[in-house]
Order: sequence, then structure tokens, then C-alpha cells
Amino acid sequence: MMFTLSQNRLFGRALHITGALILGATVTTSSASAFNKVPRSPSGSKIAVANRADNTITLVDVAAEREMHIELEPGSEPMYAQNPYYSNEIWIGDRGHSRVLVYDALRLRRIAEIPTGEGVFHMWNHGTLRQMWVVNDVDKTLTVISLDTKEVLTTVAMPTDLVGAYKPHDITVTATSAIVSLIGPANEQSWLVEFSGSTFQEIDRLQVPGDPHLMYWGFADSDLYVASQAAGKVLKIDPDTLTVEAELSIPGAHGIWANEQEEHLYVGNITSADGSAALYTIDLDTFEIVPGSPVSAALPHPHNLMVSMDDDKLFATHSNAGSEYTTIYDIDENGLPSNGRVVETGATPFGIMLIRDPVVRLKKDKHRKRKSYN
Repeated sequence: MMFTLSQNRLFGRALHITGALILGATVTTSSASAFNKVPRSPSGSKIAVANRADNTITLVDVAAEREMHIELEPGSEPMYAQNPYYSNEIWIGDRGHSRVLVYDALRLRRIAEIPTGEGVFHMWNHGTLRQMWVVNDVDKTLTVISLDTKEVLTTVAMPTDLVGAYKPHDITVTATSAIVSLIGPANEQSWLVEFSGSTFQEIDRLQVPGDPHLMYWGFADSDLYVASQAAGKVLKIDPDTLTVEAELSIPGAHGIWANEQEEHLYVGNITSADGSAALYTIDLDTFEIVPGSPVSAALPHPHNLMVSMDDDKLFATHSNAGSEYTTIYDIDENGLPSNGRVVETGATPFGIMLIRDPVVRLKKDKHRKRKSYN
């Protein structure tokens, strides 16, 4: 059998498709993609896992929990992936080659390669401004790329009074701006710095506890949530004023993600050496930890988290030394993960992102209407 993928191959692991075992499947640009041979899940969505230590991206079918793998060139170091809204594209940050790669999510053909600064780390897309913001933590800059032309729009330097002691790390976007976290020495104190999406100048900042990671859905009524691993806290922040409204104590708070309706916020305790008490659920109406939470993870040290489009499953990468695994959980009616299971993705699974089926629609009986600007 032959499947499509321009300039790339699907190898390294056995690929199971509709019962057939395909080893080292090479591909051409003329035939249908491998995923078109897999029975479609009800949502049609996939989870993309960037395997930092073995040059691969794993795509996991949300419903069937089957995997396939895209192998990048030697020396690649995939970090995080993005799926811009209303697009058929997967954007992948490659730290090893200081670039961002763009793939057609349906046929898995590479359609662009865009240079960045050195030290690619987190990245986030802005659907309204049609921009992709990429953190470069070695150069201490941000690369801003046009989602439409796939060209670099500008390179944003960090504030001169912070750049000596701090480096950019995580990033998210608001209606008109981007907010980046800057990590300080020994992860003690950090900053959130907001940059305009039009002038690319700093417009606000807030000092926060060390090693912060960001979660912001970008709806008109969304709050910004910050997990601080160093302080063991989760902060609720008004994104318009960058003021802290509330905080919760959660040890080792690192990976953070909310379901799309912002009913529940999930936080991972990355310091849990045996996986116990590792996954927290927060009720966002009350900003309180849900009764019965935390629950144990199937493996130690959960890193990054992701929720399926139908809110039924939670995914967690485990990036500790020697790990090649991502865990999957069912989410019950109270928002608690359960029934943890393990899938092999690749060496040092790192960033994780939902890749949406572009034709799917949310279940009307499960979701309230949202006013979105991203």
C-alpha cells in the first residue's frame, strides 16, 4: 500500500490501519492519506504529540486511540503543535532547525517551512489577527508569522530591563495582543508581558510566581489562568487589566488546559514521582477544586494536558527521562479523569494539541453559545 505525504515518510513504528500491518510505509503525493483509510471517529479529531527526542509527531485518533507517526529530518526537535481555527493545517515548532513547519492536516503534506529565531519553544495562533506567535528562548525573541502568507511579519525583542535576567517561555493571545511569560533566574519570580498585535510594542506587564504556564481560551468572557510550578499555585487573572482575581494551591502545577466551554480547568502536578494525586480538576464557576480531585495519573510526571473536542477525554504527555508514553483518561460527568490507559507515542513526548476535524460541529445539547474573537 502507498499513502500520501510529500517530502516525508511514515516510519519508525508499525502503523496499524484497518487491521493491516504496514512497516516502513513510504508515500507519494498522488494517493489518499493514511488517515483516510482509518474509520473516522465521531468527532473526526486527532491529538498531535510532539516527540522531542526522536524527530517525530504522533497523531492519535481521539475515538479509536490509534496512532500514526510523521518522521521529520534528522536533527529535528519538535516542541509544540498548533491547529489554527477554521484551517486544515498543523503548525509544528522545530527547535533543532530553528523553524516552523506547516502541514496539510488532511493529507499530511508539508506546505511551508518558515525560519524562526534560535530556541523555538511554545507557540500560539491568533485567528483574528491571522498571526502565529513563536517563542525563541535562546535569542530571547518572538517570531510573528502570517497565517495566510506563511511569511515572517516581525521579530519582537523582550523588554530591555528584563531581557538580561529573564527569557520568554509560554505564550497566549487576547483579542488584540499576545501575552508571553518570562522565566527568571532559578524559576523564582517571573513576568507576564503583553505585546500589541498591531504595533508589537509592550503595553502591559504583571509579575507572577516562578515557572508560569498559561491557559486562555480567547472567548469574550474568558479569564486567563496561570499555573506556577515553582509556587505550587494556579492564578485566575483578568486578561484586560492583568490583575489577579483569585488563586488556588496545587503542588507542582505545570500542564494546564480547560475544556472549551470553560466548565473545568485541568492542572497536572508534574512533580508527582509515582503519578499519585497528579491530575486536578477545578470548577471554573466557583474556582474551587472539584470534590474527588486530585486523581492519580497512569504514569509519573504528567507534563502537558489536552481535552478532546467533545470534552469526553483528557490526554497527558509524560516527558521525564526515558518516557515514550502519553496517557488517556475518560472524563466523567463531574469533570474527573478516570480509567487511565497508556499509548506509546515517541521518545520524550512533549507538546500536545487537538487537531480539529474542520467539518465537525459541537453537540448542541452539551455546549452553551460563546462569543469568540479568536
